[in-house]
Amino acid sequence: MSYITFADVFKRLYNDADHKINPYSKEVKCSQSEFFNALFFAYTDGNDSAFDNSYVGKFSRNERALPAELFKFYAGDLGVLSDDIEAYILPWLIDYYNTAEELYKLIKADDYFTDDVKSDICSTFPFEKKSDVTAFITKAVYNTMSRPKEPLTLPVPKKADSFIVEYDLDTAYAPPPLCRYFCGRDDELKELRKLFDEHNRIFITGLAGIGKSEFAKAYAKRYRDKYKHILFFTYNGSLHDMITQIPLDDNDDKNAFGIRHKLLRKLGNDTLIIIDGFNVRESELSSYAEYEVIKKYKCDMLFTSRSHFENESTFELSEMPIEALHRLVCNIFPEAEEYSSVVDEIIDIVHRHTYAVEITARLMNTGLLEPDEILEKLKTCSINPELSDKVKTVKDDKTQNQTYYSHIHFLFSLFELNEDMRYILSCTSFIPNEGIKVRPFAKLCGLADLNTVHELDDSGMLKLSENGIISVQPMVKDIIITDLEPSIQSCTDFMKNTFDVCTAHGIAVPVKSFADMLTEICRHIRYDDIDNYLLLIEESVGYLEASKMTGHIETLCNIYTDTVNSLPDNSKYLAKMYYIQCLNTGIAHGDHSKAIPIAEKALALADSVSLEFKANMHHNLGFMYYNSKRYKECRAELEKAIVIYQELGISNNDTLQTLALLHDVNSRI
Repeated sequence: MSYITFADVFKRLYNDADHKINPYSKEVKCSQSEFFNALFFAYTDGNDSAFDNSYVGKFSRNERALPAELFKFYAGDLGVLSDDIEAYILPWLIDYYNTAEELYKLIKADDYFTDDVKSDICSTFPFEKKSDVTAFITKAVYNTMSRPKEPLTLPVPKKADSFIVEYDLDTAYAPPPLCRYFCGRDDELKELRKLFDEHNRIFITGLAGIGKSEFAKAYAKRYRDKYKHILFFTYNGSLHDMITQIPLDDNDDKNAFGIRHKLLRKLGNDTLIIIDGFNVRESELSSYAEYEVIKKYKCDMLFTSRSHFENESTFELSEMPIEALHRLVCNIFPEAEEYSSVVDEIIDIVHRHTYAVEITARLMNTGLLEPDEILEKLKTCSINPELSDKVKTVKDDKTQNQTYYSHIHFLFSLFELNEDMRYILSCTSFIPNEGIKVRPFAKLCGLADLNTVHELDDSGMLKLSENGIISVQPMVKDIIITDLEPSIQSCTDFMKNTFDVCTAHGIAVPVKSFADMLTEICRHIRYDDIDNYLLLIEESVGYLEASKMTGHIETLCNIYTDTVNSLPDNSKYLAKMYYIQCLNTGIAHGDHSKAIPIAEKALALADSVSLEFKANMHHNLGFMYYNSKRYKECRAELEKAIVIYQELGISNNDTLQTLALLHDVNSRI
């Protein structure tokens, strides 16, 4: 059972602070006691040594309760505490929105706060402005200040869905907000609901951009009262990885899928699981082992897919009636009623395709062109055959060209895109399908503000949700990649910042989203600078290993191997290629005996890279020997690594790991 104390809140705040700055005392570096005294600035009267390190250390380790006088001081006026947090704590935090969201997860997972107290603490969530964060942190601090070190009540017996409540998966996997312009589909929603009376797995199928994802979100919103829990997942190529990555507090990496699978199997039809973008062909589905596994789930399951499935329960989403699409245009462009016949003709010429109609309405709303001008241009434009060849979709298990891609491509060309817009759009092609928080994305892009992002959101080229998630339509991503050709050099700032995050182990960037984005970068970027491209993959693999995102390592290993093997002269990259293959085989798959000969290949070529790389490969080979219980060979490799580290004068985390492993292996020989 989860129980949060003041020590948990304080540690989260202190650990997320930039300790090189001190906005309160202007000193070079802060200690725990300085941070604590700044938190309670009014109580300490600005004395940064009122509580010394020994006291604060015990508070932060939950070894001692806070003084009763401290709680009483703030009981009459939380505004005093709030003012100090805003003035002295928020400026210290690297990303106070992220810190607040992590604290929110702790509060929601607590089993001992009453529902009323939880609701009061979290009343400003989701956090849209600074004052929301300040109010939340203030209440989180205040409500844990007088809590005992351990709960005084007995835990409540767990139910089948208790893990959803315990880990607040309702929040972590909440359906994204429904598009504010969504309309129509009322009859279809009722039909879909009736289908669940007979089936618990239903596939919403249809063309790309027809509105399948929004329809699934609309169903979740319309029938929210029918379900106790609704979990929304975005498919990224592997059901196994999707389930394995559900954030539970367990350390059994080898059986992570099995643990989560058993929990999901217990759920009943009062839970709805939505899997968006499940674009797997029916011919592949019969041999898809993970799908056979989830067919055992008893909860309601809703998939969206471009594919068609003869042997599954499907709901084909077709084009909306022209009246509903006309209403959609009017919702976006209020003056559309003045051009009623023109609008209807435009809707007809783009084949009533939902997204094409939406983009047209947004183009009208910009005022760049009048509706009749847009109509004339659509009548005279020629479908781009080159684009039709490059951009395809899957329907009825066959690959077919789709003219609506070319319509959307042509409509995009009518927007006046400046260089900043083109740069940001290029970077959005790396965003994973489920999106990413806009603030970390803006930092990676090196943006000073979000003005251009909002302009692109208004145009419909990307989506910025109310809870700050930026995403891009898969079909739009295809067009961006085709037209803008994002490359290492055209996205220089983004690539540099991404590289820096890899070397800094993901500071202030959500690990799962960043790991997914690294995969998208390596899949889609045009590597006009092969050295920097391969270096990025090398650092990405190191980041993924440190972050325990082993499922992504195999994907990057395959990309790296295919790229190196395609080069006419690949000799200088072979050592790193074998190094990554060694990590994939030994770390990601746990097959250390097979990893040993690969590590030996990398070590044989290590002199062509650097002495430090050679030392690291001695360590890696020693680690593989250790896991294969070949302890004498392990010791020999570790000793070679230490000799090189000493020659180079290197003392860091790598050397400490080598020394620790050597100490352990010596005790086994």
